[in-house]
Amino acid sequence: MTEQLRTNIRKDRIKRAIIMAFAYVGVLTGAGLASGQELLQYFVGFGVPGLVAVVVTGLLHVAFGYIILSMGSHFLATKHSEVLEQMTHPLIVKLLDIALMITCFVIGFVMIAGAGSNLNQQFGIPSWIGALICVVLILIVSQFDFEKVSAVIGSFTPFIIIFIIMGTIYTIFWVDVDLKTSTEMTKNLSRAIDNVALSSLNYFSMCMITGVSMAFVLGGEEFNNKVSKTAGIFGGFIVGFITTVATFTLYANLPYIINSDLPMQAIITNIHPILGSFMSIVIYGMIFNTGISLYYALARRISGDDKKKFNLTLTILALTGYGLSFAGFKKLIAIMYPIIGYMGIVLILVIFLGWIKNKSKIKKEAEIRNRIYDLIFAKKDPGQDFSHKDSKELEKLKNQSIAEDDDFKENVGQAIDKHIDNIDD
Repeated sequence: MTEQLRTNIRKDRIKRAIIMAFAYVGVLTGAGLASGQELLQYFVGFGVPGLVAVVVTGLLHVAFGYIILSMGSHFLATKHSEVLEQMTHPLIVKLLDIALMITCFVIGFVMIAGAGSNLNQQFGIPSWIGALICVVLILIVSQFDFEKVSAVIGSFTPFIIIFIIMGTIYTIFWVDVDLKTSTEMTKNLSRAIDNVALSSLNYFSMCMITGVSMAFVLGGEEFNNKVSKTAGIFGGFIVGFITTVATFTLYANLPYIINSDLPMQAIITNIHPILGSFMSIVIYGMIFNTGISLYYALARRISGDDKKKFNLTLTILALTGYGLSFAGFKKLIAIMYPIIGYMGIVLILVIFLGWIKNKSKIKKEAEIRNRIYDLIFAKKDPGQDFSHKDSKELEKLKNQSIAEDDDFKENVGQAIDKHIDNIDD
């Protein structure tokens, strides 16, 4: 393999890792970040201790982004149960499976409610219309293949990062920040949970249980563990970074946004109404990202590979969620998020222990797959000399891998064809 080809392969891996990372960020940030309301209730309400807690939460995002996408890739997951079954007792798997399905449904209709609040706050559009538009988009986009759905999920991520950084820069240089006033006002904020450490853990667990179903599937689409690990670290870092920055920015702007349902949007609107309108669209997209990832994963979990059953299930879920969304976004967060977070604590404990248990196996399998990847790449590349010795090594590695023949054909052969095309382009 020439040095130029090795360089091109590395570039292709980095590109795929970035795409997966942005999709991962899109899955996690809609429920836990995009509106800013969650950060007010979980961190800002505690004052300075809340600011310390959000930094710790950011570090947890990096660690678990790495773990979750790696495990999804290792087990080539098409649904979350395929990973959980390898980690713990069948009874716990069943309970967690039920908890994840409940979470997907509950946070899904909270997101639909958030979509309604978003357009209502910025444009005065009735909440029921904004929520209905979100439902229709979920039903339409879910008809695309998974790769296209992943691309849609990740498409708004760069914009939310830009707007949060913009709000932070504006706050530093142009807002008349009075931290003493902000600190006093935190005492009047309602908190999701009264203990700052438990609030931080609950928030992180809520994010994880919200995004883990789709995250396992995202990781499962990538045969090459190097790509999924890189994506997990990068995606987790982005989530942790923008969560921390957004929390500090909300804290500094508290006197101006304390009564807003979507405070991050209010900050950008204060810079300029036109920017506020763009921010509204981006937040709407992030909320939609989480909504579709949850209902898509849940519908696939219920229906399996049956396309007709999938469509019917998704339609029922989305329309039922629309009806429940009328309870209101702010109220739903205060009630539902802590409950989901407590269930999430059990999940992240199981995932962490499962990672410790399978760590050596995952490392060994990753080495096998990386070599398989290189050998199949050489076999498919007409410019490479693929010897009989290489062929025997490839067959031996296939037998050693936990992946089955169909997985190789689907996940490696087709993927490498695409990668060669990308490199040629």
